[in-house]
Amino acid sequence: MIGPGLLVLRLALATVLVAHGSHELFGLFGGPGAGPGGLTQTATHFASIGLAPGIFFAVLIGVVRLAGGALIGVGYFTRWAALAVAVFEGL
Repeated sequence: MIGPGLLVLRLALATVLVAHGSHELFGLFGGPGAGPGGLTQTATHFASIGLAPGIFFAVLIGVVRLAGGALIGVGYFTRWAALAVAVFEGL
């Protein structure tokens, strides 16, 4: 019973991370509550909170969330992807 539960948790986490990464990079899944997305909006947000080159951090964190979520969902390099997401999720 532990296997199916962990699979559901891993797929749920992957779905959330892929959705957030694609919203930050491409502006997908935008709307009421989520706000406008895309690199410009994300870079402006990161620059406003003090992360100096906003576009650099927007691309870096968006790619880590998108690729990390995809890797976690598929099950490849799960521990490394989870570590990368955990490190950059605090930003």
